[in-house]
Amino acid sequence: MRSTYLLRVIALLILSGTFFSLQAQTACLCAEFTLDVRKRFDENKVALNYEAANAIADEFKKSEISCCQAIGFALEASVANARALTEESRLSALSALRILKEEYHPYASAECNRILGVYYNRQGNPDSSIYFYYKALDLIKFVDDPTQQSMVYTGISSVFMNQKQYEKGIYFTKKALTVALGTTKTSLLAQAYSNLAIAYFYSYDTIASKKPFLDSAYTTALESMKYARKAGVPVNIIKNYVTLGDVATKRLNFKEALLYSDTLLTYITPKTNANVRSAIFSLRAAAFVGLNEHQKSIEWLQKGLEQAMIVNNIFSVREIKYKLYEAYKASGSTALALQSLEQYKVLSDSLVTKENAEAISEMEQKYNKVENELTIQELAAQKQFYLLLSVAGLLAIIAFAFFLRQLSLRHKKTVLEAEQRLNRARMNPHFFFNALTSLQQHALQQKDGLMLASRLSQFSDVMRKTLESTYQEYTTIEEEMEFLRQYLEIQKNRYPIAFDFSIEAQAEVEIDELLIPPMIIQPFVENSIEHGMAGIDWKGHISIRFEKRADELYVEVLDNGKGLQAEKVEKNEHISRASEIIKDRIYLLATKVKSKARFTIGQPTSGTGVLVAIYLPLLYKNMNIRKNA
Repeated sequence: MRSTYLLRVIALLILSGTFFSLQAQTACLCAEFTLDVRKRFDENKVALNYEAANAIADEFKKSEISCCQAIGFALEASVANARALTEESRLSALSALRILKEEYHPYASAECNRILGVYYNRQGNPDSSIYFYYKALDLIKFVDDPTQQSMVYTGISSVFMNQKQYEKGIYFTKKALTVALGTTKTSLLAQAYSNLAIAYFYSYDTIASKKPFLDSAYTTALESMKYARKAGVPVNIIKNYVTLGDVATKRLNFKEALLYSDTLLTYITPKTNANVRSAIFSLRAAAFVGLNEHQKSIEWLQKGLEQAMIVNNIFSVREIKYKLYEAYKASGSTALALQSLEQYKVLSDSLVTKENAEAISEMEQKYNKVENELTIQELAAQKQFYLLLSVAGLLAIIAFAFFLRQLSLRHKKTVLEAEQRLNRARMNPHFFFNALTSLQQHALQQKDGLMLASRLSQFSDVMRKTLESTYQEYTTIEEEMEFLRQYLEIQKNRYPIAFDFSIEAQAEVEIDELLIPPMIIQPFVENSIEHGMAGIDWKGHISIRFEKRADELYVEVLDNGKGLQAEKVEKNEHISRASEIIKDRIYLLATKVKSKARFTIGQPTSGTGVLVAIYLPLLYKNMNIRKNA
């Protein structure tokens, strides 16, 4: 016997390696099997409308698509199982699985394996039963089907309960209830609570602290009854009444138990399956035993035994045999009592053995090992994914930081180049040489010491302010106006009859408070003198004006010289040099104070000459800007 058991376990473990790797199989498709069809089928089956449910199964069996045919056999097996037609359900399930040999269908494959689990459990083969239940559980992972999942957990629970491993039985029954609680299906909730009540009741005789389990069985059956009545499911109503009656017998309330059995008899119809009938008859017999009506008890037990044998429910047969032993013994039929007791022991020895317990434990461990390995693989994959994501994120941050640094360096380089160009272009060197030559000629010709000293003072102030502008970011308008006046005076000394000039500020302009970048106007003034006034035969004039316009400072440099067209003819590049200088200065100003500084060069509306318009932000001394670099 031991060697046979080992061969069975080895065979099952080898097969489990095949069944638990469904990745090698592909899922088949039957477009006709929609959620609505499945719902209609389940509703008919639960309502005991077996003909309507079988009609749906037949439609699929007639299909030319093999996957749909398999679904038809699976539906047929499900109806047969609900009717407790054990052999018919097995044959239909096997037919479906043969069709699905090289592939699987999430519903059909799982349902057929579940039904085979039910079959082998009723046959007293717990190792085979648990194998098919776990295979069904593995298949259910591919779909979101709480009904099937709850039923599979219930089936696994029944295997452990039949092997008197009640704690594990309760554990899996609670898992079935947890799944049901995640839905709004009252019929599924009724079934889950009903099965848990039964599990609590059967744990009463075995687990040490009995009373809590009996109380739990009673309250859970009442909870199930609420859902069963709401769903209108006769099977669950019957199961709850049976549990309540069983609890009454344990509490020695035999009249109450008999009343429950009276109620249950009214629920029996031609469609009531043999397992349910057997449970009702056994409860009625137990009530009569307690009332010392042993002959009636024996009659009802024999009816229950007959129903259990119809569906070959070995576990029900075993329990009824023991109850017959007690009834015969109480009635004085010693020979029949001993016969029933012997039959009970034979069945118990074959059904509940150490080998069976080890076999289902082996299958449970095998499944849990596969589950753990899959979990470890999933966690490892997640860890690898997050690691790669972290590395990618770090690289992205580094790349972004590098980009910002390069952008900053390019910006600094642009600013530095602009500042270098400005430092090189603070004043045209020829101006200094020409001014010094003019002073030398004045000293030689005029011999006027006071005038020479005055002109040298002007020249030194212009040089000083030009040098200071290399490290000053801003100067007041008042200082800039004085610088321009001295610069123009020196230029006028060189060309005494060529031009005159005017520098003025609008009354609203606070010349001692408003700041502008130094040397921003001088290049255009220099351009007007050196090129606008050169070679003209009329009196030249240069006008510089400061005004407030809206929220900007407007600076105008206007001359009546030759104008832009004449300078273009002469191919003069000085005006473009002046433009580049001011562009650089305006760029530096924009980067520091975020302004919209700008300038335009054009012709005046009347007469000849050039009009330069410069627009600068209003910067005051008390503002948070740097005056000194």
